[in-house]
Amino acid sequence: MPLRRAKTASRHKRIAWEDAFKDIAAHLKELDPTSVVFYASGRASLETAHMYQLMARLYGNNNLPDSSNMCHESTSVGLPQTIGVPVGTVSLDDFEHTDCIFFFGQNVGTNSPRMLPGHNTQKPIVGMAAEALTEWLTVSGVKEGAIFRRIRGAVVAEALEPQAVRAIVKRRAALAGLEGDYSAHSLRSGFMTEAGRQNVPLAEAMALTGHRSVATALRYFQTGAVEKSRAGNLLGWCQTTKSERRLENRYRVFPMSTEFVDET
Repeated sequence: MPLRRAKTASRHKRIAWEDAFKDIAAHLKELDPTSVVFYASGRASLETAHMYQLMARLYGNNNLPDSSNMCHESTSVGLPQTIGVPVGTVSLDDFEHTDCIFFFGQNVGTNSPRMLPGHNTQKPIVGMAAEALTEWLTVSGVKEGAIFRRIRGAVVAEALEPQAVRAIVKRRAALAGLEGDYSAHSLRSGFMTEAGRQNVPLAEAMALTGHRSVATALRYFQTGAVEKSRAGNLLGWCQTTKSERRLENRYRVFPMSTEFVDET
């Protein structure tokens, strides 16, 4: 239900959608179309964004700055003037080596909810992963809190620190003979890459890793998916023999029916 607050009122009042649209239309008619900015949200769905930009163009202006443009004005303009480069100078690995993180001008609850304790902690796992986790919880006796703990002798102790997880990943990668600079973040990014390699739906993979940014998750996801990309192997397909292509094309699927086509 839309809300409207009159200039003389102290609070908002519910109104019907029809009244809201009429009010918006009346204000737009009073303005010069070239003076209007149509603020677009990066969280809008593709269909919503498409209809929104159509409305703006029909109105007479295609000035549609995305919310990400507004968010990054401080980096594209402010940072070059301050430190000489338009991007941040930290990496995810830096988080593992710092003792304190300061946030200025940000509402962690709405902008970075993953940093709040207990947010989105339920992760659906089945099969071998679930069996292994169940066995560990049974043996360790862990009932609450962190799952992965230090083992001091025969005693399951405190939770592993980020630095400890990083050291474990680096040591195991070295023992496996893997080349590259691995860290704790490699577990998360590697999971997304393997999900892409195994054609796991992106949304399902993100539900487990906790990625909120599709762009970030997609960067790792596509690394694995590209290995099976048909588009990336067009040249290889073109090099297949004529007889192989003829065999592949003998069956063609048409809407509502399957028709055998003999091209020999």
